[in-house]
Amino acid sequence: MSDILLAIGKKIKEHRVEKKFSTNRVSLDLRLSIKYLDRIEDGSLDEELEINNVIRYLKLYLDYFQMDSVSIISDYRYKISAQFQKEEKHNVVTDSLIISNRNYIGTSLIMLCGFLLFLFYLEFVQVNHFTSFLSDDKKILLRN
Repeated sequence: MSDILLAIGKKIKEHRVEKKFSTNRVSLDLRLSIKYLDRIEDGSLDEELEINNVIRYLKLYLDYFQMDSVSIISDYRYKISAQFQKEEKHNVVTDSLIISNRNYIGTSLIMLCGFLLFLFYLEFVQVNHFTSFLSDDKKILLRN
């Protein structure tokens, strides 16, 4: 729940109550679920929906009451983008550690496969080298 969405929801609710509109009436007029109207008013809509849908529902609700949707939504977008940028800086360090760990694991697996192939090759060369000195009769005995 963001503080800005909580403030917007509070303004809308005050405006709705002042005009004596019920959420049921607004829901029917906008063809929007009461659940979403309540979430807008209590500032928790962003917990359930992506930001584009949050903005769309906010605009719909603000325009219904002829509130200044353009400035309110642009302010919301500005504050949300600032919040995302702040979170992104924090996540960059974590993401780089995850990537470096994945690279380390990948490199280790490649090295392990190479080592196993090398051991297999050594075993194969030793068996062929050893059997090349034997006669055909002794090779048959070794195989059995």
